[in-house]
Amino acid sequence: MKSQLLPRLWACLLFGLGAPAITACQSDSAKSDDVIAIDAGMGDMTTADGAVTPASCGNVTCEGAEVCVNGECQAPSCVVVLCTENAVCRDGDCVCAPGYALVMEACVDVDECATENGGCAQLCTNTPGGRDCACDEGYALNEDGVGCDQTSPCPGCRLCGDPDVIAAQVTEIRTHFDALTDGVPEQPVTISVPEDTNGTLDIQVHPHVFPVVSSDAGIFVAASRLGEGRVVAFSGQDFLSSGVRSTLLGEAGVRALLVNAVDWVTPEKELPSVRALVANGVVGDLLVAAGVSNVDVARVRFARGLEEIRDWNAEALADVDVAIVQV
Repeated sequence: MKSQLLPRLWACLLFGLGAPAITACQSDSAKSDDVIAIDAGMGDMTTADGAVTPASCGNVTCEGAEVCVNGECQAPSCVVVLCTENAVCRDGDCVCAPGYALVMEACVDVDECATENGGCAQLCTNTPGGRDCACDEGYALNEDGVGCDQTSPCPGCRLCGDPDVIAAQVTEIRTHFDALTDGVPEQPVTISVPEDTNGTLDIQVHPHVFPVVSSDAGIFVAASRLGEGRVVAFSGQDFLSSGVRSTLLGEAGVRALLVNAVDWVTPEKELPSVRALVANGVVGDLLVAAGVSNVDVARVRFARGLEEIRDWNAEALADVDVAIVQV
């Protein structure tokens, strides 16, 4: 049993009337030697005895009213099955063309985009009998016609300014980010710490400021270039404090991040030759273990219990390449 069968019309081109005339017949009763197959612009056609139009047989063109039947030019002896709109003839029956479905004896366009986005990676637009794929801004359609390749360093960004300048800034920040996170796992902190000792950073939009460690709660580590210098900011005392308060220094990812930060803020020097002034001995021991040989702990100016005020004046910082300060 064949599927998607549709109504058929017999199209006849009659001769002997002074000029060709087109008529529609409901059956094949009009068959005669005076009937020739025609293309009425209503779809693909085939004749009842296998003839096809146009009248071309391989390398031979049929003459006059002849039609091509099984590879040979013959006089017309049949009529053509014409299918309704958006249908084609298959094995003598009308079926819906690809991209159309039978609904109430009519071929209706199928919305390919309604099923799995039409196979498109991003944007899908339904078209008569098919669909077209497209891509969001910052992407280009792949040669396969469905995939999307990234063409912009920041797809979907709505940034003001020269696109080339923005692209260069994004590339620069990406390079800095990669240097700071080298060897740091995607989740550098595996424990929870109280909010009162480890809050979040508030950073503003700036071409040189970028987050390094963040979560849904906010930003915990950020970096920036300040003139000729560089700075890496940590959100709370759990990162850098001494004693029991330096909770996060027990995390391998945080230790790696701190060493990377020292290396990043001193781009003109190799890590072993960096001169560092730090806020406490815990941080100092970490840097020494990482290969930084010139490490000093800032002098304490005031101490009361756990509270300490250290000396960060100009004289103390005069010969220092990097200072690790708790504020």
